Amino acid sequence: MGGGSSGSKSMLKSGAEILATRKVLARERSDLMAVLKETVRELVAQELEILLFPERNAFVGENGGRSDGPHPRLLETPYGRAKLRVPRHRKARLPF
Repeated sequence: MGGGSSGSKSMLKSGAEILATRKVLARERSDLMAVLKETVRELVAQELEILLFPERNAFVGENGGRSDGPHPRLLETPYGRAKLRVPRHRKARLPF
């Protein structure tokens, strides 16, 4: 009977091993969250630009004139700041 209990002890991890595993998992979780946040920020910026530029082009076509190109803006999101390129038009009032 004594042989069976020593076999099960070898499968148990020590407190130090458990702590080391938890630290590795916490670091990997943190790295994953950072990647996810950056991905969300990039997707938000891309989608907004996809929506804004065709609208600006239609505005320019209807109102004549030239575009001044985009200018940078920051959008606060729950995942951090998203960098946007917002279109503008020389003669336009808001939004371009």
